Amino acid sequence: MNYEDAICVFNRRIRMEQRHYGDLENRPSYWRKKIFVNSFDLEISDWRKLRSGDYYQKRDSLKNIDRDKFIFNRIMQYKSTI
Repeated sequence: MNYEDAICVFNRRIRMEQRHYGDLENRPSYWRKKIFVNSFDLEISDWRKLRSGDYYQKRDSLKNIDRDKFIFNRIMQYKSTI
């Protein structure tokens, strides 16, 4: 599966979740797509830096969309430093 195919799958899932979750920002696939798009160009060394410190403790204390939002925010925070 290439990048464009993955985006199509995310978009389809986001549309399917509309009935159950309503608002776009309440849909899990929306956040997972944002994570995918913004982390697509990261290398393994970037992930090691991104997941340093208390990353795992904070991530493991969260569930569902809060966890996805945390991961997305951590990616964006890291990308702002490179």
